[in-house]
Amino acid sequence: MPSGHLPTTPTPTRGRDAVVLALDRSVRRTDVDGHLHIARCILSAATVCPYYGHEIPGAKALGLEPDTLYQVYRDPQALADAAASMAGKPILMQHQPVSAQDHPKEITVGAVGSDVRFEAPNLVGSLTVWDQSAIAAIESGQQRAVSAGYRYRALPQGGVHDGIPYSLTMTDITFNHLALVTQPRVKTAIIGDAAPAPHRDPASMTHSTPPHAGQPQSVCPHAALTQTAAVQTTNPPMQEQPFSTTGSASPGTIQPAAARPSPHTASPAPAASSQPPPGSGITAGAAPTAITSAAALTTGSTTALPTTMDAALTRAVQQAEAEVIRRMEALHAARDAVRPFVGDVAMDSATAVYGFALREQGVDLTDLPEAAYKPLFQQVARLKTQTSPLGMDAEQTVSFRDTFGLGRITVKA
Repeated sequence: MPSGHLPTTPTPTRGRDAVVLALDRSVRRTDVDGHLHIARCILSAATVCPYYGHEIPGAKALGLEPDTLYQVYRDPQALADAAASMAGKPILMQHQPVSAQDHPKEITVGAVGSDVRFEAPNLVGSLTVWDQSAIAAIESGQQRAVSAGYRYRALPQGGVHDGIPYSLTMTDITFNHLALVTQPRVKTAIIGDAAPAPHRDPASMTHSTPPHAGQPQSVCPHAALTQTAAVQTTNPPMQEQPFSTTGSASPGTIQPAAARPSPHTASPAPAASSQPPPGSGITAGAAPTAITSAAALTTGSTTALPTTMDAALTRAVQQAEAEVIRRMEALHAARDAVRPFVGDVAMDSATAVYGFALREQGVDLTDLPEAAYKPLFQQVARLKTQTSPLGMDAEQTVSFRDTFGLGRITVKA
C-alpha cells in the first residue's frame, strides 16, 4: 500500500474537485435573454486533495483500502495537457458521467467556453449558464462552487506539495463535465476581489439583520474557503421575500393603509384672523380669495396620494394572487408526475413532492438545491420508463398474423 495515506475515520465528502464559483459580480453579466455569462472561473487546480480509495481508478491494483482517505496530487503538467478536453463541456446540476449516447438533458444547465487555459496553478475558463433555476442558485450563493468530473490514471508517486504530503499522483487527465456543487473540495483562489453584497431594501438598512442558521456571518469569501472536505454545510432553502410593510416610506416600498398618513388626520394650521393687521396695506376682501386658493391646492395634492398608493397595493395583491395560482398549478403538476411512481402524495409544495419521489427512488439529495429536484425527477422518470418492461393488455394485443389477416390462411403439411 502506498505510504502517506490517512488512517482516519472515513469522513463524508463530495466526489471530484470543486472550486468557489464567481463570487465577484464584476466577472458576471446577464444578456438580453437572461443567460448568465461568467468571464473567468477557476475550473480546477494543481493541488493536493483527499480521495477515498474507492474513488480512485485502479484502486485494487494499487492496493488501496476502499474506505481509507488518500492524499492525491493533481500534477500541473497533466492539468495543462488536459485543458483542451474541458472546452465546450456541459455544465450539470449534479455529477453524472455524460456521453452523446446518454446525455442528461434535464440537468444540463450550461456549457464551458472554448477559452480554457492553464494559469499555474489553476485551470481557468469562461462559463455560460442557461437555466434560470441554476442561475438563481448561483446568484443566491446556494451553488457557490464548480466541480470537474474527469477520468485519470493514478500513479504511486508520493511527495510534498505546499507542506502537504501525498502518496498518489494524477496523470492522463481527460475532463468529462463540470457540475455545480455546494461544498468545495479544493481550497483555491477566488474570482475577483470580494463577495457580492446581498441586495437589501433601503428601508432595512437602518437596522441589522441576523444571519440565517447555517450561513457564515462573515461576508469575506476567504472565510468560506477555510472549510475542509470533512465539513458538511447545509444551506437553508431560499425564502421568497414579500413586499416590505414596515419602515419609513422609500422608493419601491409599499406601506399598509394603517401606516400611511391620512389627509384627514393632519394637524390643522392655526386659524388666520379674518381681519388683516392695521397698516398692512391689505384689504379685507382680498384675503379670503388667497386662502381659498391655497386650501384648494392643498386638498387636490393630498387627494392624489391615497389614489397612487392604493393602485400600488392593488398591483401587489394581483401579483400575490398570480404567485399563489402559479404555485398551485406547479403542485398539481408535480403530484400528477410522481403518481405513477409513488402514488398520491399529500404535500403542500411541488418541491416537497419531487423531493419525496426522488428519495423513494433511492436518489441522494444531499447538497442538491431544491431548484434541481424537478429536472432530476424528470430524468429519473425517463430512465425508469425506458428500462421498465413493456406492459401490454391481452385484450388489446394482436398477433402479427391477425394484424395482416394471415390467420385465415392455413398451411397443410
